[in-house]
Amino acid sequence: MLNSRRTVLATLLHCLGTEGQRIFYSLPNTGDTFASAVTALEQHFSP
Repeated sequence: MLNSRRTVLATLLHCLGTEGQRIFYSLPNTGDTFASAVTALEQHFSP
């Protein structure tokens, strides 16, 4: 299960591209799961 979680998160980061990854890695509390990563990105990009 852990490998599939890492794979999903790695796929998200790949799809974000270089600029998206730069933003992602600058955010606090991104966690190590897809859900926590999406939550962090949503909080960053919501008005």
